[in-house]
Amino acid sequence: MSKKTIAVLFGGISVEHEVSLVSSKFVISNLDPSKFALLPIFISKEGCWQRSVIENWSEGEPPALIPDSEIVPMLQGSPPGRFA
Repeated sequence: MSKKTIAVLFGGISVEHEVSLVSSKFVISNLDPSKFALLPIFISKEGCWQRSVIENWSEGEPPALIPDSEIVPMLQGSPPGRFA
């Protein structure tokens, strides 16, 4: 049976950026690596999306970013939490 890939997006431009880092670390640590392939995606406070790796992720700090990786968001609408 093949593994399902799970993308975990965390960080972001919200005031809850740091909370998202802590929450995603908890979620990631509880995923069974024998069942799931993980695709962590860090979103900076400036809104830049980058693939990342989990190794050596210290408390409160984002995981190491994969060099020269950047995801260009193609989302429409206002930033999260805004209705205008």
